[in-house]
Amino acid sequence: MDFIKMVINEPDEVKRLWEHPGLSFYQYSERTSRYDRSILNTKNIRQFKNEDVLVGRFNNKLELAIKPHYMANDGVHNADDLQVQRCISTLKQLLSDLEITQPEHYKIVNLEYGLNLVVPNYSVELIRYAKRWKRYEFFNHKEGIATAKMSYSFNRHGKANLEKLVKLYHKFKQKGMSAHCHPDCIRYEVKSKKSRFINSLGIKHLGHLLEIESYNTMANDLIKVSKEILFLDHNVYTGDLTPKDQQNLNNYYLNDHTWEVLIEDSHRNTFIANKKKYLSLLDKTGSNIHTIFTNCINEKLEDLKGTTNTNCANVPTPRKCAEVPMIKRTYAHSSDSKHGNSIVHHQKH
Repeated sequence: MDFIKMVINEPDEVKRLWEHPGLSFYQYSERTSRYDRSILNTKNIRQFKNEDVLVGRFNNKLELAIKPHYMANDGVHNADDLQVQRCISTLKQLLSDLEITQPEHYKIVNLEYGLNLVVPNYSVELIRYAKRWKRYEFFNHKEGIATAKMSYSFNRHGKANLEKLVKLYHKFKQKGMSAHCHPDCIRYEVKSKKSRFINSLGIKHLGHLLEIESYNTMANDLIKVSKEILFLDHNVYTGDLTPKDQQNLNNYYLNDHTWEVLIEDSHRNTFIANKKKYLSLLDKTGSNIHTIFTNCINEKLEDLKGTTNTNCANVPTPRKCAEVPMIKRTYAHSSDSKHGNSIVHHQKH
């Protein structure tokens, strides 16, 4: 759980929290309304201990924005594993510190949840290979990191749909994280800025994040989304395939243009059918990046249900998800040879 934003409208709770003695000044700003330039909107923000807990006042309501993972680590980093019970304990401590007795008044309007992973045999290549979430393209995302991607749908007017966004980025390269995680650690994350989607998870207010079932629902969504991602593994070993299968894989399924055409010119079922055929070919190679990714997520989620801090993302050979033999690898696309890349096989050790 990386980020939660809540809105408080109940007058008595707005007054009580805003006047809490533990809050201190953080920021104040003024901006002219874009709808009426004669109206000046003010934004007054206070913090609790540090910027991991911010309370903003806007007219007669408050917004409470918190970073539970950072809070669990005293504000230092969010690169380790945050177990479910540890997250719930962190939230309960905040409720106690801010004397919040009615969490149902804290309506959730923004939510980020995800995992820190070391995916065996892939490292940050996995991010580069991510091409689509459902039918929506992954694009490079400004995360302050060279290797970061995001995908989301668009509404009928062509604007980004902020109801659900999928992110992948190189956690190790994020500012301040290199001392706390393995060099191959990536972040896989789902983000929503719309209460409609958040409510569909059964999460409406802060009190729901004190319940185990809410975390099970988010875990199931992370697994579901992982299966909806299309990776084009240009480094998969194809030596065990028939010549015909090699040709189909290299020239058709690992061609970005193929998927663009399928999305633009074909029925939805045609895209799904071709993806199934592509996954079937990857299964024949013995190295299906989609299966490896989803299995790693499943195993990490099982770890996070426990109470022990395994720090799976922080060790050279993470427990469970990386306990697989090295897979034979080679460039699948013959076009790589044009750039001076030799055909290299990394044999099983």
